[in-house]
Parts: sequence; structure tokens; C-alpha cells
Amino acid sequence: MSLFSSKEPHRVSRIPKKIIKIAAGYHHSAAITVDGELYVWGKNANGQLGLGKKAEKIIPLPRKIECLDGVAIKMVSLGFEHSIAVTDNGEALSWGGGESGRLGHGHESSILGFQKSG
Repeated sequence: MSLFSSKEPHRVSRIPKKIIKIAAGYHHSAAITVDGELYVWGKNANGQLGLGKKAEKIIPLPRKIECLDGVAIKMVSLGFEHSIAVTDNGEALSWGGGESGRLGHGHESSILGFQKSG
């Protein structure tokens, strides 16, 4: 395996629980486990992985978003450099590049962690 493209399918590793939903963005991906944990990987240039300020720019293997412990994610959607998730109680969380107001926070600033939309 490498950080480059593959023409054949390979198993996504390091997610220890059953995956129930997946999403793919322009250069990043996410998976939700049966108990609502969110794992992310890929390009993180604008904070679209939600791993905070100290995270690397490329995350080649799935990484659990630890700051969401205790919050069950039911759905996630990924854009060019932003991500939006819905919790089990119906709250929308968004993070990443905020250009054109796409995060729903009322401004165009990027968010490196999680913030409720709306």
C-alpha cells in the first residue's frame, strides 16, 4: 500500500468495529461504526478531518475522532474541504473549510474542530 492511487480494492484497516456507513469527499473519507464512532482519513489541509490544529496534513490510515467520545454520529457527508455530521439527537456538526459560508456558521472562517451548524 502507498499514499497513491490503487486500481484494485484493498481492505480499509484499523477500524476495529463493524462499519455501517461510509462517505467520500474530494480527498478525504469517513466511516461510522455500529455504535456511532466516526473514523476519518485522507487529506487534512483545511481541517476537514476534524482532528484539530496539531493534526498532520495527510492521515493515511483511519483515525477515530476522539473528541466525539460520548456523541453518536448517525450520518456524515463530505465536501471538497469540509465535513458535516448529524448526531443521534439530530444536531448538525460541521468543520473544515468555511469558504462561501458552506459550514452554516454564519461566517466564512475555517473550523479545525467541531462546531454546531445553524
